[in-house]
Amino acid sequence: MKLSFCIITKNESENLKRCIQSILSLAFEIIVVDTGSTDNTQTMLKAFNRDCIKIYNFEWCYNFSKARNFSLSKATGDYIIVIDSDEWITEEEKIKIPLALSHKKDVYYLKQASNRKDGLASFVRNARMFKNGLGIEYRNAIHESIEPYSIENKLESAIVDITFEHSGYDLTQEEFHKKLERNLSIHLQQKIDEPNNQDVNHFLSNCYFALKNYSLAMEYCSMSLIVNEMPILFKAG
Repeated sequence: MKLSFCIITKNESENLKRCIQSILSLAFEIIVVDTGSTDNTQTMLKAFNRDCIKIYNFEWCYNFSKARNFSLSKATGDYIIVIDSDEWITEEEKIKIPLALSHKKDVYYLKQASNRKDGLASFVRNARMFKNGLGIEYRNAIHESIEPYSIENKLESAIVDITFEHSGYDLTQEEFHKKLERNLSIHLQQKIDEPNNQDVNHFLSNCYFALKNYSLAMEYCSMSLIVNEMPILFKAG
């Protein structure tokens, strides 16, 4: 089974190095799409001196799905695993991957475990491992997901007990606020581009709530409840 790991990155050299080290033994190829790094990201990647690490440049267009889909287009393995620069897989979790893939489902839901500076931890499941060659694509400019495509095309999916460790929310208050402001600008642009996309209303509500703008959070929450025809894939808990 040939595994293609797909990563999009920008100025995360140290995190990316940890990520690459954690997946190198499993990978048939590692597709790294650089959206404009100005640090030593590409020098670091070349220092691995491994042919399986393939570096592509992509001009950042404030749309994570476009960057993700570009990375998927470069994958040639049997299965694709999407992982971020600030994630890594432990040895205990890595050995679960071949066993999960032996069931030959189209899409697999994995768990992301995030630890934060305030001592809290959060867990989320999303579709991160899937067959190549099915035309799978990401949607939404941010908080991008393959789930709408998977549902529309009735792909066979499974929830598996595989966890990615994640440090992306291990931020100071200033860093977190900056990330929220970035997210908000992307959401607002997508709202202009796709006024009928109910997912965007949901994302805007969450973002304004985190920014403590509760009136706008309620406004977009109400809008997101008007139309929501997305079926529930599974119930967590």
